[in-house]
Amino acid sequence: MNLKPSEPETVLSFDQQLLIELDALVKKADALRDEKTRTMAVTKLREAIAAIDSPTELIEEKSLGRIGYEAYGAKSNGKSLVSGKPLPTWEHVGTLIQSAWESAASEIALHFNIRRVKLEKSCAPDW
Repeated sequence: MNLKPSEPETVLSFDQQLLIELDALVKKADALRDEKTRTMAVTKLREAIAAIDSPTELIEEKSLGRIGYEAYGAKSNGKSLVSGKPLPTWEHVGTLIQSAWESAASEIALHFNIRRVKLEKSCAPDW
């Protein structure tokens, strides 16, 4: 029977956990066969790792509409899923399309917040 005091459990901060996960992703990205994809993935992951140490240097304030538009572009390989044509950058897409993306993003945010409030109320203790 071993009566030695146990070692205190190591608790990693969120940043430390994130660094470990990002490091693992960098290693996976390095193993990709396609040179272009590998280079892009490693670069983006290294930027994400750098952002942990100095988040304000890499985090740009973006509107929800722009975040949605850029996410759509990332998912569709920078092409319209309707026409197949390359998507213009947010700055060059035009105010009408920007406005539509902002409107869609606002609706999503509104519904997300309504769901969050409902969930918080359903989990709140009845004191």
